[in-house]
Amino acid sequence: MTINSLLITNLNGNIVFSKYYNSFNEEKQNEFEKILYQLTKDEWIHSKNEKHLITEFAGNIIVFTNVGELLLFLCGSSDEYDELALSDIMNPIVECLKDVCKKKGVSELFFIEQIPKFVLYIDEIIQRGYLDQVQFEIVSAADEVKVVSSSITRKSTNVMSAEMDFALMDITFDKPLYTYMNVICPNFTCPAAPIIPPQIDCTCDYTNPQACPQTGSGCPSCPTEYTETDYLGNNVTIPYCDYENDPWTTIQTNTNYFYAETSDTIKLRLKADNSICQGLRLYGTQNTGSFYIYVSTNPSEGLGRRTSGDLSLIPLQIGICPSDNTDWAPMQSWTNNTYFISLTPIKTSASFGFIVYSSDISAPVPPAQPCTAILPTHQCINDGDLLEGEGQSEIPTFYTFVVDRPMVLSFGCPLLFEDIDFFISDSPNMTNPDASNFKWSAMRPYDDYLTLTLKPWNETTPKILYISIIPYYPSKFQCTVTTHTNNTKRAITDNYDLGGTYLSMGTSRLIFPDGTHLLPDIWQNTDRFYSLFPRVNNNPLWPIPNILFDASERFNFFSDISFADPTNPPLPNTYQAAFILSIDRKSTTVFSDYSNITRSKLEFLDILVDADGNPVVGAIGFTPVVLPCNYTEFQSTLAMINSLEDQLFATSEFQNVSSLRFNIDVLTMRDSWAGCTAQAKSLLQTQTVEKRLNTTRCPYSSSDPRYALEPCCNSTTTFFECCVPRELLVETTVNIGVYNDLVSSTCSSYDCTVSLLNDYYASVSQVEDGSCALTFDSFFDFQLDIYTTLRRCKMPVPTRRPFWTRSTTTSSSTIARIAQAWPLEHTTGTPTLTRVPASAIHHPFAWTPLV
Repeated sequence: MTINSLLITNLNGNIVFSKYYNSFNEEKQNEFEKILYQLTKDEWIHSKNEKHLITEFAGNIIVFTNVGELLLFLCGSSDEYDELALSDIMNPIVECLKDVCKKKGVSELFFIEQIPKFVLYIDEIIQRGYLDQVQFEIVSAADEVKVVSSSITRKSTNVMSAEMDFALMDITFDKPLYTYMNVICPNFTCPAAPIIPPQIDCTCDYTNPQACPQTGSGCPSCPTEYTETDYLGNNVTIPYCDYENDPWTTIQTNTNYFYAETSDTIKLRLKADNSICQGLRLYGTQNTGSFYIYVSTNPSEGLGRRTSGDLSLIPLQIGICPSDNTDWAPMQSWTNNTYFISLTPIKTSASFGFIVYSSDISAPVPPAQPCTAILPTHQCINDGDLLEGEGQSEIPTFYTFVVDRPMVLSFGCPLLFEDIDFFISDSPNMTNPDASNFKWSAMRPYDDYLTLTLKPWNETTPKILYISIIPYYPSKFQCTVTTHTNNTKRAITDNYDLGGTYLSMGTSRLIFPDGTHLLPDIWQNTDRFYSLFPRVNNNPLWPIPNILFDASERFNFFSDISFADPTNPPLPNTYQAAFILSIDRKSTTVFSDYSNITRSKLEFLDILVDADGNPVVGAIGFTPVVLPCNYTEFQSTLAMINSLEDQLFATSEFQNVSSLRFNIDVLTMRDSWAGCTAQAKSLLQTQTVEKRLNTTRCPYSSSDPRYALEPCCNSTTTFFECCVPRELLVETTVNIGVYNDLVSSTCSSYDCTVSLLNDYYASVSQVEDGSCALTFDSFFDFQLDIYTTLRRCKMPVPTRRPFWTRSTTTSSSTIARIAQAWPLEHTTGTPTLTRVPASAIHHPFAWTPLV
């Protein structure tokens, strides 16, 4: 069964696209198209609204129809196809056409732009003239983002005296991953800009330091001063154009700006675009430290919108819409004049990126069919409408929205008076979603935005979204649910690692084998599971896990850590996440066993897309991976650790000591380090026993009532009682020997290997027992105590006869096996021993410290 051709023309009959599956040369193709034009042109008017019409000539049956500004003609052999069969094939072709043109509608110009994507669809339906697929769901799925690999790895480390055990997830796709950065505004008619004939723009431009202010010729003068009342009731006058004392930089929309480490506030100015009804989305991505964004329509520092100055571990964003200027909002945040923007580091210094996205806002359009109420308790939403309401503290207002076609749907609730959160469900069993029960959420401090790529359940069943809008404090609010957006995409790896991590929160959830799930929506809400910025070496320690910040501690060694790893580049096609299996800090907390996580799945929540807007969907399982010991990569990691150790013991500044220690601990999470550590431990026999230790460890779980009264558990009680070392019976792992057969078959010198393994295990055990822990007292006497604490774990390498020493009977293959099992520098000649100092981190080949 063969198909001869597919033709697409405009409404005048001009060919826009053609695909021939027969042997027609160009001359025969032109002749066929002329005959087809003459036979069908008078019937085109009757093919509107996708009505299928049929004609037949020269042994061909042709089905044609009208979609938007285009006409489609599908031709098949009359001896193989009848009109009903061709009509069935036309249906998925039409659906594919509408899908590739869904952003702007089926027009001639936009279709021409989308032809490469349309060809991919057609090739899934028709293969060399033969029918392949006729269901649109199957055809469109062929263009979805595909999984290349999905793995899970177990790694453990001691980070700043906290023993942590991780399950690390890596999913690689065939395309880079993006998220939408849409300007999310309700349909609205902008106030007219002041204009004098003939069309001279009279708005005020305060962006040019050499000509501030500027306006059109013949226009009224722009104000040069702004007057406000301070908290004492006094009038304060602020100049608009004092560049000498208050300099600024002029910026443009849709342009990325990057700022190196600074402790100073960066002042920016942006002239509004009056050629469109302009909406904006200000976005900042964190690199080091944290900062906040402030924007105003005047030079005042107190009458504008801002991101959080306290909770900055979120995507930093402010949306500005012409609908924002309500009479109940304390500030007028939209203007057609000039925006005054400040980027201010929090606490000390920061480096970051910044961009202002701009879009033309759609004017109000009456819906073709107004929405109808689905539940008596829920208001229905028309696409693009302005939702205005008022709610009491944490009391929800309920809405529904119908997804009746494939769409990119955006939700927005700006902070105009008080913080507004919203929660979304697509389940009829969860019609009143809240902070405890939801599929999607936006409960970040200040502005909340979310964009999803959705479609109906099937061709006949729309998807109903149940939405709860909840003020944090009593407040009026404005929100919108709209498809009328510009659909701007930003690659996850176009962010810095901190900003990229915060942006990826809430894009997936971990589904356990029993059907329960974890969904970390913002960084502050994470404890055991969280998404990560994708890097060559999965790094679950940066950003610093939220679980390591204990509000009860008088001092936290993780505060103000400085971290950078330029040797660990991003992976655009990869999604990474981490699950903390257990943590042993003051006491041990076990969240899950590794086997349970390996049987779990990561479900993507319609937020991430590829460059063409195809969503990442589905629940993906994992293949457990055992890391090999890569000798070359291990040596590279070891060199970086040694370099950091040289800096560590040459500094006397407390923050530098903490930062260098943390950077070393992060390197012990590298694949090569973990693989070689595991290989060394595989030669040892251990068992778990109860042992009396003189320790400051907490003996109780956090749920035990005694936890609150124990100074070694609850640091707030140390105002009245000190935490002192005392004997406790604790479970610990002890070395009971080596695997003799494995050591004998792998290593050339059995005795020397056993000696080194015992020394290595003793060194690791001291780290795990807390011998290298940093204490609160160390902070106040760091010049002595920190040096003492850290140096307890460092000593010169003992002089030994290398266990790889060759005898007359040692073969080169034996040395090769040794090199694979142990990190020795080697050449084709005589190998040399690398000096590996023992330190406060997990050196897999460290020796026993001497005090």
